Amino acid sequence: SAPVHGVYVVTVISLSYEYYLLFFFFNDTATTEIYTLSLHDALPISMKHYNKARRWIIIASKKNLRLALAEFNQLIKEYPTSDKIDDAAYRAARIHEHFKDYAIAVLYYKRAFQWESKTIYPARLRAARLLDHRLQRRTEALKLYREGIEKESRHEELVKLAKERIAELTAANESIE
Repeated sequence: SAPVHGVYVVTVISLSYEYYLLFFFFNDTATTEIYTLSLHDALPISMKHYNKARRWIIIASKKNLRLALAEFNQLIKEYPTSDKIDDAAYRAARIHEHFKDYAIAVLYYKRAFQWESKTIYPARLRAARLLDHRLQRRTEALKLYREGIEKESRHEELVKLAKERIAELTAANESIE
């Protein structure tokens, strides 16, 4: 595909006649955070693109995000014992986070790891960051940062950020005392 302002359109995937996912390739680290997934979470791609890409951005309309959220909620309601329930909760949390509904996003992140304690998603670490940076509930955030470091170690960049933030928060608490 030809570049358009540094962006390569990679593919359009039709999920049904109503839902489309547009994938764009950025040569540099994307500064536009609409909905970012690591390559590990993205659909399989060719090795050529895999070696070049740093991030995939899924551009979605608010309407489509709300439709997806409704679908995730329906899955949670209709299939409470599904092994995909943590996936639905995590994705719903990401959508709520995108819409800046941080308290609701935290609840969904918590559900993801409550419903599947060994979830592959960094639900504890993402909930901790929201609790810390958006909701100023730092005591609760510290607990989740620590749990996330222990149970979500495969997410190295988030673990690194969590360790740094724990050091900052504990140093601030010690200086107050």
